[in-house]
Amino acid sequence: IRFTGFIGEVYKVFPFPKYLKNFKQSPDGDKNRKIIEKIIVKYASSVEIPFSVNSNGHVFQIAEFQFTKGQFTQLINYVLQGGYPRWKDNKMPDYVKKMKESQEKIIESKF
Repeated sequence: IRFTGFIGEVYKVFPFPKYLKNFKQSPDGDKNRKIIEKIIVKYASSVEIPFSVNSNGHVFQIAEFQFTKGQFTQLINYVLQGGYPRWKDNKMPDYVKKMKESQEKIIESKF
């Protein structure tokens, strides 16, 4: 195992669990934000990422990436489930719930 770069530094502070079945997204991970921000400034800078939806609600754009409504919904659903490892105890964090509500309003407003 090589602990290099941003992810390597994160896993030095928050190591992988001993058993893969215990590898889950923490719904309380936002409590570690200050720790992660101290690490990430070594590797990246803050930028605003533009997001837009065309007038008929069929094309979603995040920066230069375009998604159909179906693709965008799949992307959101992936985040809602906690990505690959899923949320620990299937508990979605509050900031993800807020994102879900915002996304639903965007989609509803287009129809």
